Amino acid sequence: GDRLVWFTRDGKFIKEFGKHGRKLGEFIGPHGLAFDSQGRLFVADRGNNRLQIFDKNMTVVDEWKHFGRPSGVTILKDDTLFVSDSASGSGARRTARSGRSSRARVPKGWERTTWGTSSAG
Repeated sequence: GDRLVWFTRDGKFIKEFGKHGRKLGEFIGPHGLAFDSQGRLFVADRGNNRLQIFDKNMTVVDEWKHFGRPSGVTILKDDTLFVSDSASGSGARRTARSGRSSRARVPKGWERTTWGTSSAG
């Protein structure tokens, strides 16, 4: 299902959030999750071509729609955010604490990184 599910460390169900859809708080193929130092949850909502950002109460605080198909999210200790994007052939990096992004393809404050293919075997 297109939702987020919480379990205890020993596998006991706690709760679930979201459903299939295109509205805020809904998902189509959530692929990556990461928390920043403020406790916000960043979700790579791959099928909706966006990153959704939630506060500690699972309230949507923002969505960033400048991705082809975000597939992975990593946030470093200094809140630098890395997003892998499987459709555009590039990824983006940003400091998560720097606030709201623009809707541009590569927003101000972001760096575009393109990964090539390796011929090494």
